[in-house]
Amino acid sequence: MAQEGSLMKAVGFDLVGTLCRPQAREEECVRELCLELGRSGVDVSHEMFVEAYDRVALKYLEIRRTTHREVNNRVWIAETLRTLGLELDEDHEISWRSADAYFRPYVEKMEVPVYVAPTLSELRKWFKLGLVTNFTHASAVRDILQRNNLAQLFDSIAISDEVGWRKPHINIFKKFLDDVSLKPYEAFFVGDDPTYDVVGAKNIGMRAILLQSEETNFAESYYKRLGIHDPKPDVILKSLRDVRNYLSSATST
Repeated sequence: MAQEGSLMKAVGFDLVGTLCRPQAREEECVRELCLELGRSGVDVSHEMFVEAYDRVALKYLEIRRTTHREVNNRVWIAETLRTLGLELDEDHEISWRSADAYFRPYVEKMEVPVYVAPTLSELRKWFKLGLVTNFTHASAVRDILQRNNLAQLFDSIAISDEVGWRKPHINIFKKFLDDVSLKPYEAFFVGDDPTYDVVGAKNIGMRAILLQSEETNFAESYYKRLGIHDPKPDVILKSLRDVRNYLSSATST
């Protein structure tokens, strides 16, 4: 594996699509949210809430896409309820409980392959490890990590809800690098999205590994559509096991 004094000293990972795969359906999550609203005494029909929530979600999806600023799910919920006549903000307990309820099926049904923890444990012998993820409700990420015995494997956890910036903005990658006290050229980043993961990592100066899968089968033509000035991954691999083997060979030479 890595030699003492090797240039590459850290590896950052994306979460969803890279280390785990969601299995919950959107309808399940929204249903749990609406049930929690009912338990909290909010008198609004499921249909009315969903219609209003969809409008608010589209607004913030566009803001996040164009500015890379994160807008957490509690903001979406609070604004939706305000449009329906209930005055509360993102810090209200109803906003928090509703967001927790929304993500409950997502967390409980998240599929983490059995080889993920052993692979990270092996890599941790030679590298500092970080998690860099776009997520609108940080506690859901931490629940996923705790439930699957992954939290203790990371030296840094950068979640867009807490950082305030989303990939591909360099600030969320900078949080990871600052936590491990390293320069960008001393770190790899592994992710499954060409824009969020590859462009973001390359823009700050990290080496980028694109992880291909059946769900994210990105071909070279994708990068041609992005344009010649967009950063491309240093390597494209098919599985986390391939990542382990690549890092082993790349750092032992």
